[in-house]
Amino acid sequence: MPADIDVLDGAADSFRRPIDHGVIVLGTTDTATLTAAASYHAWTFELPADAMVTLRTASMEATTPDTVVYLYRETSGRWGSSIARNDDAPGTVLSLLTRSLTAGRYRVLVKGYDRSVTGRFDLVTSCSGAGCPRPVMPAPACLFGSTFSDILAGSVRIASEGAITAIDDTVPPFLRDQIVLAVRESSYTDVATAEQALAVVDDRRIRYLRLWEETSGRAFALLEYGVGGNSYGAIFADTSSTRVAAIHDGDLVSCTVAPAICRLGTTYDELKANPAFEMVSSQIITAATTGLTSAQRSQILAAVRTTYPEVRDFAAALAIVDEQLVNRLELVERATRSRVVAIEFGAGDNSYGAVFSGGTTRIVARIEDGDLAGCTLLGAP
Repeated sequence: MPADIDVLDGAADSFRRPIDHGVIVLGTTDTATLTAAASYHAWTFELPADAMVTLRTASMEATTPDTVVYLYRETSGRWGSSIARNDDAPGTVLSLLTRSLTAGRYRVLVKGYDRSVTGRFDLVTSCSGAGCPRPVMPAPACLFGSTFSDILAGSVRIASEGAITAIDDTVPPFLRDQIVLAVRESSYTDVATAEQALAVVDDRRIRYLRLWEETSGRAFALLEYGVGGNSYGAIFADTSSTRVAAIHDGDLVSCTVAPAICRLGTTYDELKANPAFEMVSSQIITAATTGLTSAQRSQILAAVRTTYPEVRDFAAALAIVDEQLVNRLELVERATRSRVVAIEFGAGDNSYGAVFSGGTTRIVARIEDGDLAGCTLLGAP
């Protein structure tokens, strides 16, 4: 390993004159490429108070670039020498730095191990503590309106509607939990089972609606019932126990969901043509494809398991999809420089898959019959 020579020389493409990518918002990811003419890349960030900051490099390249990351703190208008450095994170040639930092202005610089290192990499940042960025914005309007009646006339679509009048084997565990939590929004705060909850509501009947926001691909479950002739209930995020709004005497309260759009688009075809994204690469992957990284294989397996959860390994994932092939797209959002990877395949002649954040297996949207569902890359309408 070469000596840690941290000299701010004045040559072009050097510590002193790196490729300046400007400000990076902690908690986001940016992408850069090491070349013979661009071996040094830098970003800055500011902390108004103490924070724990993690800076790491990641890569989906067939050959992972050997990176070195440096951290500087501005003092009297100068960067001076680095305050921290990492060459190889445990078990990899990529880099990882985690530091407790005080208020101030900082620069993170990434270079190759030496001038021969080339390739694209992600700079992934995270932050915890009082100094981390928190967007300031006005309180958003509730997606569902202000009353139960608003829901039925609002921007969400009713995907299905029914009633729960008995608790039997057709009621799945997640719905049983939602029933209990919804009935606790009334005066019956002590119910512990779905059977108890159904027994105390008017007419032993709970109205059950599946809601869908077209612009974001988000699904919700609404459970509404009567208690003493008044309307109570709750709205949940899809099949989870996360309550996003409550119904109290016909009014919507404690709403945590605002109208939104999915920045990716509403369908897989829209994502491919989305002008807000730059297409980096497109690839058809089969069992004969060589050079795949472990991260790429993991993403393909995770995508296929959204449709075929019984699949256990990469080979089985390729074997089960239509024509034994998957499509892989890599895109970068122009405004944020965030990278996403879409894995799409056929299942019964329909389009399925998932969209991932960068080189991770964190799903930011599912592809379901060509539509994008469960999107977490949201923006204002």
